[in-house]
Amino acid sequence: MARRKRRGIAARSPAEESAALFRRGEALMARGMRAEAEKVLARAAELAPAGQGAGLARAHELLALGRHAEALAEYDRAADAGGAGAHHGRGRALAAMGRHAEALGAFRRALEIDPGLADASLGEAGALAAMGRHGEAAEACGRALAADPSSVGARAALAASLCETGRHAEALGQIDEAIGLSPRNGGLHRARAAALEALGRHEEAAEAHESAESLGHGGRAPQAARAVLRDTTRRAFSPPGGAMAMAHFGRAMSHMVSERNGEALAEIDRAIELEPQCHGAHNMRGEILYWLGRHEESLDAYGRAAEIDPGDAHAHSGRGGALMELGRHGEALGEYAEATRLDPGYASAHACRGDALARLGRAGEALGAYDEAIRLDPESASAHAGRGTALERLARNEEALAEHDLAARLAPGVHAVHSSRGDVLARLGRHEEALAAHSRAAELDPGSAYAHRGRALALAGMGRHEEAIAAAERAIGIDAGSADAHLVCAMEAAELGRHEDALAPFGRAVGLAEGPVAMAAHAGLAGSLASLGRHAEALASLDRAIGLDPGRASLHASRGESLAALGRHAEALEAYDRAVGLGGGAGEAPHARRAESLEALGRADEAAAARARAAGGT
Repeated sequence: MARRKRRGIAARSPAEESAALFRRGEALMARGMRAEAEKVLARAAELAPAGQGAGLARAHELLALGRHAEALAEYDRAADAGGAGAHHGRGRALAAMGRHAEALGAFRRALEIDPGLADASLGEAGALAAMGRHGEAAEACGRALAADPSSVGARAALAASLCETGRHAEALGQIDEAIGLSPRNGGLHRARAAALEALGRHEEAAEAHESAESLGHGGRAPQAARAVLRDTTRRAFSPPGGAMAMAHFGRAMSHMVSERNGEALAEIDRAIELEPQCHGAHNMRGEILYWLGRHEESLDAYGRAAEIDPGDAHAHSGRGGALMELGRHGEALGEYAEATRLDPGYASAHACRGDALARLGRAGEALGAYDEAIRLDPESASAHAGRGTALERLARNEEALAEHDLAARLAPGVHAVHSSRGDVLARLGRHEEALAAHSRAAELDPGSAYAHRGRALALAGMGRHEEAIAAAERAIGIDAGSADAHLVCAMEAAELGRHEDALAPFGRAVGLAEGPVAMAAHAGLAGSLASLGRHAEALASLDRAIGLDPGRASLHASRGESLAALGRHAEALEAYDRAVGLGGGAGEAPHARRAESLEALGRADEAAAARARAAGGT
């Protein structure tokens, strides 16, 4: 049958159209336009479902976009045809979802089809390592290297597994081989420093940390650490104590990056004794004290660095960080402004300036600061996360989610970015996804009360009351001052009808909370007291809630019910009238309650009218 023609041009068959879309999708992929490429490839796969190419390419893009479940579904369809690449993709998607045992099976299936697929061996190693099977992971890395001796990733993974089994000298050899293949990979230099540190070779470890910092891969990267290494060289320590001071400085850096901050502080103090005028050493001391939670002392140390070198932007930025922790946000803003004045290209100072503005309630201005930070450093996860939080405060939640998604892709190992993403997903009512995000944060940092509190709120939103209580109690075990967690315990107990059990956590939430959370705690406490027939106490709690949010109709309606239960019908009628006047979702219930109070007051005609209104009449 002849193809239809339009304007003299032969129409393409679905297969031809799919091929054209596939080519367009590949072009978009090459330009880094992942979201656009995914949409085009989806259409290509739809037009030619029997072909693997577009489906596999779409799966790769979905995986890169962090949409792991969708990627897995696409790989599953492609895997039916039996290709090793599809099974390898399945493994990557499963690993990204934390399903490591299944990922291991997928990688091994890929290797059955193509034993020489080095990436599948490397994936197998990653899954084994995630499951704590480091000896087997090392063997899998060996197979990956046999298939591809030039694989930097396989050597790095092998080194990591060797370190996990205490074989640090062998690990160091593998890292050195990898650095020979990729000398500008800062992460390898950081791994080299860790291996040297484990071997007690502190001077060499400090030099390796310096190499990593100079390449811009700072690992944990406290905000002044990179500046210290840029601004403090061996020449900064002059005779007679210079060489020894530099040795203490190097050991301090090595300890700090390994998060042994107490030891780091002792070393930097010794360096400062030998060279008291080295502003970089005072910067480092400020950073160490910051991580030890000694913020007043951190502020003083950064101040000393700024006195020695008034043009040191990093000292001012460090002072800003300490002031933020002390709740002095206005002063912090001034320090960040000075840091960016001294060094307009200092991206992290612009991002921190955005944080200070956001804390001061100036979310619109904060966006401008984050935008400048992102212009200077498009891959700054903290700037994207901060921008997302500012957008949330402006009620631009869909835009906020896009920023948090990007932050999570840029820094997948940082628990806070996943928690922030979970918060905005919860605001959008996407509780299942919020639960996954907060669960990922909790996996990365099991000691994060905020992550467990986020899990509790998401579970509550899904109606999984007992699990929500368990997650909230986990948060409270880490941070007894979490008002949100106490409130979840209380509200979920109330949802289960356990009002007596709810009273104590409501009381704790009331004592800890501020603002909207305090209002919710007082209102919830009132509800449980009313359910227990304790209306006078409920009325007192409602009055406190109304004091915090006088325009909420439901609070006035509940107040009317407690007044009516106490026989105070004239006052109840006033409360119901207030609820009706405010509207705001109070519904028809106040009209029905008005009728009861009017009846009790002997105003039968008005009571009949109120009942008609409640029933939807005139």
